[in-house]
Amino acid sequence: VSLHKCSGHTDSIYSIATNAGGTVVLSGSIEKTSANSRGLIRMWDPRSGERAGRLKGHTDNIRALVVSEDGRHCVSGSSDATIKLWDLGQQRCISTVAVHTDSVWALAASSDFSTVFSGGRDLCVYATKLRGTESTLLFQTPEGNLPLRLALAPGEGAVWVASTSSDVELWEFGAAL
Repeated sequence: VSLHKCSGHTDSIYSIATNAGGTVVLSGSIEKTSANSRGLIRMWDPRSGERAGRLKGHTDNIRALVVSEDGRHCVSGSSDATIKLWDLGQQRCISTVAVHTDSVWALAASSDFSTVFSGGRDLCVYATKLRGTESTLLFQTPEGNLPLRLALAPGEGAVWVASTSSDVELWEFGAAL
């Protein structure tokens, strides 16, 4: 039984995220935002299903979203090969990181939202500090194993990677951070 229908995107939706308390819902699409740009994040009121805002700044499809536990910030990954940190209250981009050489398809964040982990079509998995935007290459997946989803393992010294190889692997990075 559907409780709400959030309508408003004009093109396919490729990502969705909510915070732990369910007070913030975001969706990312390939929606056209200007003559030369695609990629829009919509904010939704989870109580009513109504639009609550939008975030523009990417130039291509929004492939991954992560919302902070308190619902004040989010991180987005896009086919434009960038990662953006957003202030949801002000509905603006705080910083942009370009460490991948191709589309960013997967994101996960540390429990304190100080570090974001990203996987991309370039087969690389990075850890990026959200303050200062310092990035570290953690590992590169084997050829043909495009990282599609990331999940931090307990203790945050390893990350689970679901890939196009039809496998789920645990990669340890330990002291790399």
